[in-house]
Amino acid sequence: MASNRFIPLTQGNIKDIVCCPGGTDIADKEMKGDIYKTVSWRKEMMDKGMEGIVHYRDGIPAGFVEYMPSETAPMPIIAPGACTLMCFHWKVLSDNGHLEEEFFMLEKTIEKVEDRFTGMAVLAYDHPSHFPISMMERLGFNTVETQDYLHLMWKPFKEVKDKPRFTKEVYFPETPASEDQVIIEQGYSHRCAYSIHNANRIQDMINNDIDSEKITHLLHTVDTRKDALKYSVSPWNWDWLYINGARFEMINVTTEQLKNDILERL
Repeated sequence: MASNRFIPLTQGNIKDIVCCPGGTDIADKEMKGDIYKTVSWRKEMMDKGMEGIVHYRDGIPAGFVEYMPSETAPMPIIAPGACTLMCFHWKVLSDNGHLEEEFFMLEKTIEKVEDRFTGMAVLAYDHPSHFPISMMERLGFNTVETQDYLHLMWKPFKEVKDKPRFTKEVYFPETPASEDQVIIEQGYSHRCAYSIHNANRIQDMINNDIDSEKITHLLHTVDTRKDALKYSVSPWNWDWLYINGARFEMINVTTEQLKNDILERL
């Protein structure tokens, strides 16, 4: 029978998070950029109140959960007295079996925080396996606001006057002044190795494969709460891309596909 240990996240065991350098989720992947910044970002966030757990299965780091007070969380959520669920992940994504492991971790996390906060807020997706709405509903969360496919969900621990809400300010990326220009505006965060990789692969492609004076590439870091409020695109994410003011989804899009799209616009 497998043994499970849930150890509080500390400055010393950040390296055991599965999507930090050497973690089981990215160990076999070739990543662009300095992904070691995922560790320093977490150390900074812990200084601002971030907590979490690392789940060890038979002594091996297999999953994690992170949360922090909503007042300091780098997400565009207004929820005084509450905590915001930042990220959670189990190492296996080959099938939906990881969802039960993540459900298990989140149950343990809620038990740790329900006597210290008014409730927990989370951003969930209309997606079968990535922060799924259905799993949050099983945990007792309900949707309070939406941005397209993104749901702001809430699990109260105490009675509160106001439910969480998105910040009212929305960021609109730039559009070119003439038809022969292309403005690529991109957000990324050092919280995620995949986000660092995306920012670097696109920057390399623009500089090395296209290298056109007609392209303006604006790159924004979304690491702090101030950043999250300033660059509150809708639907929100810290990892986003706009081309001439139009959203370009990067999920499962190769660098070559993105390059061809940019060349067509030129």
